Amino acid sequence: MNVIIVDDEKRSRNVLASYLEQYCPDVEVIAQAGNVQDAVNAIQIHRPQLIFLDIQLPGGNGFDILDFFETTDFQVIFVTAFNDFAIKAFKVSAIDYLTKPIVIKELVKAVDKARKMRNFELYSSQVSHLKSFLNEGDQVKKIALPDINGLRFFNINEISYIEADGSYSILKSVDFEEPIMITKKLLDIEENIVHPHIFRPHRSFLINLLQVQRYKKNEGGSIDMNCGRNIPLSRYKKNEFLEKIKNLN
Repeated sequence: MNVIIVDDEKRSRNVLASYLEQYCPDVEVIAQAGNVQDAVNAIQIHRPQLIFLDIQLPGGNGFDILDFFETTDFQVIFVTAFNDFAIKAFKVSAIDYLTKPIVIKELVKAVDKARKMRNFELYSSQVSHLKSFLNEGDQVKKIALPDINGLRFFNINEISYIEADGSYSILKSVDFEEPIMITKKLLDIEENIVHPHIFRPHRSFLINLLQVQRYKKNEGGSIDMNCGRNIPLSRYKKNEFLEKIKNLN
């Protein structure tokens, strides 16, 4: 696999190149670049299969490089020193990333994933969502979730509720009559959604507060959703739920 490393710090480029040589023997570093223009030129000349791309670069950022290409026929692994908020953006968009300093185990895992990912149309969509999220800088508006066929992107406001189902989850969308099987645990989904309208009223459910129709003061409490589903409300979550509903925008 032919690789280009893009990072404004020469030492960082050399360290990564050394790691790749030692731990990813089928990877060949064919060029390095320290700024946007040199990176674009290197990509056009060498046609790499994979790029390690630092987001913060002199005179621009990693996304500026991608904007030079109408179609993406290479994989990108972003290298970032960003904060926790940005890391969630990568997870939400299902894009591979490495944080500095680079952990060798994570590097090998990311390279292996890049070998297997050949759907460039899907990849371009994922990058687009990542860029949008980082530019907005406030909250997730879309999330990528895996189903049995690959990845699906959902607007947060499309989601009515998500129900735990063992190692999987069931998502009910306001736009589709039939529930959608998500091949991910509810806990993992919850960790990747940073949005004020998504709330966990019970260990087995996530709900969209904008889709709540009625709160019932029965034993333990329960929530009627617009779709007709009744969701249990844990007594430990009751006060938090009522407070969020009261302050709902």
